[in-house]
Amino acid sequence: MPLLRQIWSLFDPRQRRQLLGLFLLMLIGAGFEALGVGIVMPFISLINDPSAAYEIPLAADLLNTLGVTTANGVVMAAGLALLLTFTLKNLFLGLMYHLKFRFVFDNQVRLSRRIFGAYLYSPYAFHLHRNSAQLLRNVNEEVRLSFVHVVIPLLTLAVELMVVGVIALLLAAVEPLIAPIAMLSFGLVSYGFYRSVRQKSAVLGKAQQHHAGQMIQWVNQGLGGVKEAQLLGVQDFFLNTYTEHSTRYARAMRFHSFIKEIPRHVIETMGLGGMILVVLLLIARGQPLTQILPVLGLFAMAAVRMMPSLTRIIAALTSIRHFRPSVDVIATDLEALRSGELAEIARSAASHTPSTLNAQDVEFTEKSDTPSAEQSPLTLASAAASPDAEAHRQALANARQHPRPLERELRLHHVSYTYPQSTTPSLHEIDLRIERGQSVAFVGPSGAGKTTCVDLILGLLPPDLGQILVDGQNIHAELASWQASLGYIAQPVYLMDDTIRRNIAFGLPDATVNDEEVWRALEDARLASTIAALPHGLDTEIGEGGVRLSGGQRQRLGIARALYRRPDLLVLDEATSALDNTTEREITRAIERLSGRITLIIIAHRLSTVRHCDRLFVLDQGRLIDQGTYDELASRCPTFQQMVQAAEMPPSSLPGARQLRLK
Repeated sequence: MPLLRQIWSLFDPRQRRQLLGLFLLMLIGAGFEALGVGIVMPFISLINDPSAAYEIPLAADLLNTLGVTTANGVVMAAGLALLLTFTLKNLFLGLMYHLKFRFVFDNQVRLSRRIFGAYLYSPYAFHLHRNSAQLLRNVNEEVRLSFVHVVIPLLTLAVELMVVGVIALLLAAVEPLIAPIAMLSFGLVSYGFYRSVRQKSAVLGKAQQHHAGQMIQWVNQGLGGVKEAQLLGVQDFFLNTYTEHSTRYARAMRFHSFIKEIPRHVIETMGLGGMILVVLLLIARGQPLTQILPVLGLFAMAAVRMMPSLTRIIAALTSIRHFRPSVDVIATDLEALRSGELAEIARSAASHTPSTLNAQDVEFTEKSDTPSAEQSPLTLASAAASPDAEAHRQALANARQHPRPLERELRLHHVSYTYPQSTTPSLHEIDLRIERGQSVAFVGPSGAGKTTCVDLILGLLPPDLGQILVDGQNIHAELASWQASLGYIAQPVYLMDDTIRRNIAFGLPDATVNDEEVWRALEDARLASTIAALPHGLDTEIGEGGVRLSGGQRQRLGIARALYRRPDLLVLDEATSALDNTTEREITRAIERLSGRITLIIIAHRLSTVRHCDRLFVLDQGRLIDQGTYDELASRCPTFQQMVQAAEMPPSSLPGARQLRLK
């Protein structure tokens, strides 16, 4: 996509109008710049011959009105007029620069918020295939680079080209022969310099972008694994890898910084040589000094103004070339999310039929499972990536104010799903029912599809075939309302480096947090007495990842967070798999107390945590192979029987245990 179209796509209609208005101001500013240069020649002429002012009717009337009758008075009046002109010009240019930078940096904030929102609202599958360091780089660094080193240089380029163009026309009107020769010489030298560095600048710009992302990634990985790094003594591996990328990043920036400084010296040398050439040409004509001085003054003033402009033009072109990849990545991601071109990654969950259906006797056809694009409403990702994303986010927030309750049953009807970039289905023709108030569990070997099944129920992934129905209605008809009625607990629980209160309220403004509800949730999670005993209570800072809490306390805090919003359905995704047996039993008892009050869906490898469930669904290789109570499955399902035997088998008798035994 051409650069200007990419830049244009970053703005909404209102911002585009502002940009056009700014461009108009810049055009007027170029006129003022030309006026500032052009007025110098008449002023120098008046110094040589003040009486010439009376030959201009308007100037003569003004001088007579002011009572100016002497030569010195004429020069003084002309000087004041020149000063006033430059003052007005610079005031206008100051206003223009203020508006330009306000426009640029205000929109930098808007764009970084917009792309961050696009990532946050993009389908869950999108994040399975993108490195968070890349997204972090795009939000924080690439947006800034796009505006500071591409948008601002583009505006600068437009202003300076207009200034140079208008001044060149003025010089050509005064000296039709000398001016074109001088301007052509400047232009050829400037273009030759830019052409000599543009290719390398583009290559190093891409390299800089790559290494910036790698620097963030390796810092994240090094600090995220600092415990293991210290134990294994591999800190230097992370440090050296980071340094390698940092060095290459610095090398790219070094070249760009060097290239920025060179044009000024080249243009300065050219300017001095050009002035000497103009003097020689004027003298060679044999013109009197009184005629040479005004022309020479005009060219001198033009050179003083045009040399910085030419320097900025070359610097702007080089900067745009070097940092073009930053605009590419931002514009490409926004356009892809907005238009739905991330077909394999961001498949729209809303593309399935949203009508209310009979959950027991519905007939599905291939056509109803895969409707045409015309049937599909705007996806959350495309809404968040669009210029009017705020309106879509507000609509989503309003929808979450009205949760969609589970009143009768949740049904998966012939649901199949294949992950993007995979050819093997993770789920195949899953058909099951979960009644309100039941506690159920998904069990099976690793890779059976348990977590995928739950992600589909949560609405994080859209089914390829089939439907997920709540009381007969497709959950994707009102996905935000459905998700507002859910609670989710993972292993490990994600915790912010903040207070206990904010970790339980998670994402809610402080003013809306209800402490009574926080304590209720902590009580249900059997954590209230522990928190109450802390010196700062709910205001206790728990550290990054909850490092100041035990493993069991972190999991209970996750349960409290899920219960704070009073969900109709609570999902526990292997929430106790990393806990010791004693802590696991305590967490399991806390969960059992919730049974009957809300609908529970549990994923667990340890069968001890699901024995109390009303119903167990056994998955294997993406298929639902059996369902029933614990005892029913233990008596008839071979896969489940193997799991029971493995759970009851002492560790020393497990396959491979002999090889693992230390001598």
